[in-house]
Amino acid sequence: MGLWRDTALVEPDETVTIGVVADNPGEWIFHCHMLEHQAGGMAT
Repeated sequence: MGLWRDTALVEPDETVTIGVVADNPGEWIFHCHMLEHQAGGMAT
């Protein structure tokens, strides 16, 4: 590991902790790449 990544695989009943450097002002979205999930509201 040790590499910067922009994707996390999260299995059912699993949690993942991510770190974010908030030094770029603006509105940003965390989302799932499965369109059915986004359509179901699984985006923040």
